[in-house]
Amino acid sequence: EMLKPVLGLLCVMIALWVYERERLMVLEGEVKVLREMVAKKPNCPVCPVCPACFPCQICVERNCLKEVKDATESAEKQCTTRVKEAERPLVDHGEKLCIRKGYCNTTSVKTLEDQYLYTLRNSITGVLLGTDSYEPNVGRRLKRTPHDPLKRLVGMDWPAGGLTMTGVKRIEALHDLLVDAYLKQNLNGAFLEAGVWRGGSCVYAKGFFKAYNITQQVFVVDSFEGLPKKEHPKDARFWASLNYVSVPLEIVRDHFSRYNLLDDRVMFVKGWFGDSLPPLEPTLPSLAVLRLDGDMYKSTLDVLCNTYHRLLPGGFWIVDDWNVDAAVKACNDFISVHNLSDFPRPIESALVTDKANNAVWFQKEKQIDINTTWCQMETGLKVG
Repeated sequence: EMLKPVLGLLCVMIALWVYERERLMVLEGEVKVLREMVAKKPNCPVCPVCPACFPCQICVERNCLKEVKDATESAEKQCTTRVKEAERPLVDHGEKLCIRKGYCNTTSVKTLEDQYLYTLRNSITGVLLGTDSYEPNVGRRLKRTPHDPLKRLVGMDWPAGGLTMTGVKRIEALHDLLVDAYLKQNLNGAFLEAGVWRGGSCVYAKGFFKAYNITQQVFVVDSFEGLPKKEHPKDARFWASLNYVSVPLEIVRDHFSRYNLLDDRVMFVKGWFGDSLPPLEPTLPSLAVLRLDGDMYKSTLDVLCNTYHRLLPGGFWIVDDWNVDAAVKACNDFISVHNLSDFPRPIESALVTDKANNAVWFQKEKQIDINTTWCQMETGLKVG
């Protein structure tokens, strides 16, 4: 009778030992599978598309069986969303774009020149192959996402594989203004863009000139180092943190070469607008089309104060960032001070937002003299 409790305890211990042994055998089997997966994908066996999910390789090397199991279960939960976003078929042929409204507008494509420019537009916007995008994000790590036809149509994404953020609508609007300025009005002026990113709009302007044997210059004006630090009280500080918009000059030059459009009529002007444009201004020729994409108050005024008087009457100036309050304020202040009758005409590139028109164009009505005193005072304001 005295041995019964001891035997009972012994049976319990044996049962626990058998249970634990079986559990360890199961875990050892899981580790074996994990080790095989690690050999194939050393970064992350459970979630190969997001290697930062958990330190699985360390766990396996240390033979931390429980840690591996817990990490595996945790990773499966954490990675589900990322896996769904990142999964791709082995062969991705994209989707049908031409069935979507706004795409494949070929009604005006009648000549070889039209066909070339139509293809060029779709190439530099990344539409031909439906390239991935980065979600516009300030001060955070960019998130790469699949091609979104709606956002690319209206220029509300940052293409991973394109030369311009303008999207389909804004590049088509640029084409229409080039046709008006150079083919209808026969304006004898150059094309200048200030704030070029990868150079897509300038590449398109140069392609347009080549298609129609126009010998005008294309001025590619940019810091090629991103946006400047805040200097004016009306500007925000975050612009300087946007590393994605920093594209070196040699890369932009190479983009022209890829399209066989680089020659001595393409003029690269490097530097912050307030530093590079004043020395250029005395020798700057007349302009027929001026495109601004400076985002900031001071940058926008630096461009207008140094180039607007070179724009021919009847010529066009385009503001790409009409959804940025500082840029809008700079344009309105410039118009008010110089008593201009130019008024903004929206480019159809709207999503359903409060600030739907994220780009506009103006047509210059008359020649004016720049109020240099006001420009120097306004652009010279420093942050207190």
